[in-house]
Amino acid sequence: MTTHHPTTRRLVYGHAQMHDCLAFADADTAAEEAAEIKAIAAARAWGEAGRIRTTHLSNPADPECYDPDGGPDDDEPFDINEVSSVVEGDWPPLVAERPARCCRRTCARASVSSRQPCSTATCWRSR
Repeated sequence: MTTHHPTTRRLVYGHAQMHDCLAFADADTAAEEAAEIKAIAAARAWGEAGRIRTTHLSNPADPECYDPDGGPDDDEPFDINEVSSVVEGDWPPLVAERPARCCRRTCARASVSSRQPCSTATCWRSR
């Protein structure tokens, strides 16, 4: 039996090393997502990494995604492999988790006055 879906998506796949599993990504945005990851990983200072604007993924170095009072200074050396969400395997998020992503937009919708948590695993407000 064949089921037709009017919103068929093209997918690409590969091996996710961190999770040691097969990973799928939207073929239309996979290259752009990879470019965002590479740009953040190439940053040499926290300020540089935090200023990188992303469209498809949250930026774990964005000042809105870590504690602004206790976070690193802009000129502190940045190593993507030392970012807690990367170390814990939460970033980049698995493709299946990405619809609820982008800390910046999610946190903007959260009511800060009522301290409602951000739903993104990479956001400091959700911890």
